[in-house]
Amino acid sequence: MPTDRPRFSIVMPTRNRACLFRSALQSALAQTCGDFEVVISNNQSSDNTNEVARTFDDPRVRYFETDQTLPMSRNWEFALSNARGEYVTY
Repeated sequence: MPTDRPRFSIVMPTRNRACLFRSALQSALAQTCGDFEVVISNNQSSDNTNEVARTFDDPRVRYFETDQTLPMSRNWEFALSNARGEYVTY
């Protein structure tokens, strides 16, 4: 029975790190294991993190934005709650 659940979830919580975010996302998407998703949790960034994320037109990328600014640990929890993979990495 086929499933939409990926084997791995690469979790990327972020806030105001657009300058580093593009290369981090490129690195994640360059992985040779094809059965994965990248879960981005943008914690109300005030820089252009949103625009950077949206330039990646890749079905493996799942983008989420928090409703309010969260403490770092809560942003991690939010990102993990959206991960669908059997295994999670970051």
